[in-house]
Amino acid sequence: MRRDALLLLLAACILPLPLGAQAVRGVVVEQSGTTPVAGALVSLVDAAGKVRAEVLTDAAGRYLLRAPSAGTYRLRTDRVGYRSATASAVELADGATVERTLRASAEHVQLEALVATAERRRCTVRPTEGAETATLWDEARKALASTGQSGRQYPLRYEIRRTTREVDADTRIVRNEQTRMQSGYRVNPFVSAPAEQLAERGYVQARGDTLVFYGPDAAVLLSDVFLDTHCFRVQPPSREHEGMVGLAFEAVEGRSLPEVQGVLWMDRRTAELRVLEYR
Repeated sequence: MRRDALLLLLAACILPLPLGAQAVRGVVVEQSGTTPVAGALVSLVDAAGKVRAEVLTDAAGRYLLRAPSAGTYRLRTDRVGYRSATASAVELADGATVERTLRASAEHVQLEALVATAERRRCTVRPTEGAETATLWDEARKALASTGQSGRQYPLRYEIRRTTREVDADTRIVRNEQTRMQSGYRVNPFVSAPAEQLAERGYVQARGDTLVFYGPDAAVLLSDVFLDTHCFRVQPPSREHEGMVGLAFEAVEGRSLPEVQGVLWMDRRTAELRVLEYR
């Protein structure tokens, strides 16, 4: 973590809240002690199950969540490779700040068994709790949400290799190829079109005489419209993805627009998201 980013986050935890704001602040610790947990994703969830705010804990395990309005909320702590931990409900009055210490789950998520049982099964939309696809999606969700939040809190250092090819339309032979490298810091170096636009117009769109092919970023993959128009199944690993287990996604039947399909590949031991393939 860069020092300046850490100092900014610590300042946010210390500064007084705006008048009328309501918030929860505290620290996340290991389940069996007082050791702080850094980099955990803490979410403020309303009564309907919608995430209203989320933040990554700092190096000291501290967090600060501002609620959009007074009400009853639950606090959920997520770590990749561990079960989620949900704390008891917290009541936030208008303008109130509540202190809560959260305990992260110590129960590891087991993905090894999914490799042995993986096979081409029916593709399911929004896999339900307890299903193999639900276990994989929950781990993918944690990784995608943490990555998005990390970019918002601490700009990411990135390297991009951009390749431009000129291909003969008849022979498919590459006539010319140029590669350009780019690096720097940015909140998110890869941003797709809004999920609602992709659902309405498709993942291949015409701009004059040019076709634009869109890939799904974290925001698209986590969106309700993507989860409603795509289904998921467990993907057995190939030799190229040895040591991983995949969560494949494809469009639901009946979609006539240009669509996207792919696989989220996770480390079967640590449950970390390693690769996103799409086409």
